Amino acid sequence: MAGFHFKSLIREWPTKMTNSNWLWIWNADKIPPHIGISIQKDYFSLTYKMAEFKQTLSMIKKAKRSAIPLLLVQIDDAFIQADATTSFQQYSKAKVGGPTCLTPIKQLLGEGEQVNQLAELLLSIEKRQNGLNVFALHLKEDYKQLPNYTVEEIMKRIGELNDPKR
Repeated sequence: MAGFHFKSLIREWPTKMTNSNWLWIWNADKIPPHIGISIQKDYFSLTYKMAEFKQTLSMIKKAKRSAIPLLLVQIDDAFIQADATTSFQQYSKAKVGGPTCLTPIKQLLGEGEQVNQLAELLLSIEKRQNGLNVFALHLKEDYKQLPNYTVEEIMKRIGELNDPKR
């Protein structure tokens, strides 16, 4: 799958994040990145350890403190198709073979099986919203797109993270 090219990036923190919905793309310059979603004041993510339920403000503090390369993609309220807590409670953690961090987010946004990677999700959101509002934080000035990677690379990374010898 080709990486996703961003038409424009805003290189500052958005204001009033707890009044909006955001797709969080952590380690946006790595293969593969990790994604979470915040629905106003609540943040959700499926990690290799667990389904996370946190406050958006605590994740903002973490992101600012750690300086992890991060993209924030604003998502219109109209595209939230399910209850986030219910969507994430279905899964205990990301596993080889699935689910991945993308799985509950796809469900939440009403995406089907045709979306298997973040780039496909971003294309769908871009079409449905008539564009993307994207904030780039802690990324190099020449950063313009997600790296290319495959579903196999996603599964390999989940396997590495779950390896008890790690």
